[in-house]
Amino acid sequence: MKQLICLLFFCGLTYTPLIAQVHLKGQRFYDLQVGLTDGFQFADNQLGINLLVSTGVYNRKYNAWKTTLGVLQKPLPITGSESLHHLCQFGVGYGYEFNLCRNPLRTRFIRGFIQPVLLYESVRTGQTTLDSTKAPQGNSRLLLGGDVGFDIELSPLEVSIRQRWQPNSGIQPFHTLFSIGWRFHR
Repeated sequence: MKQLICLLFFCGLTYTPLIAQVHLKGQRFYDLQVGLTDGFQFADNQLGINLLVSTGVYNRKYNAWKTTLGVLQKPLPITGSESLHHLCQFGVGYGYEFNLCRNPLRTRFIRGFIQPVLLYESVRTGQTTLDSTKAPQGNSRLLLGGDVGFDIELSPLEVSIRQRWQPNSGIQPFHTLFSIGWRFHR
């Protein structure tokens, strides 16, 4: 895994002089990001994952309105219980990405973003024992929330840290998403 991350980082550093004519006004971009949800919790099978796909068009000053589709999945074990909650969220957001800092070649960016998000949250509760005859139960609901975060782009490699807030969630009102991805320009 370390070799793959080092290879992607090295490719991002060597590829950047070739793509210095990106991030132009009116140019479309696509982001594909995968990552972890709520940190590196490997104990008790609490490792959450997320997948984010974004697109937008640059306007003046390298800012952009962007649309994001996302999937978040995380197991939530309950202490003192045999049941295990599986949280799954599907979301769509539309917000603004603004440039905080860039280098003169337009290959290194630090961006902030804010976007309201409409989420479909599904929580499924099931038994962890094999001999259980009880069927899994669950509930689902629509939520309104928001994402706030930072992207660090080493063109085309991108690292993102975002805080998701959904106040009406009965399971967890805040999620922290760490992701790494690739930004394509067209």
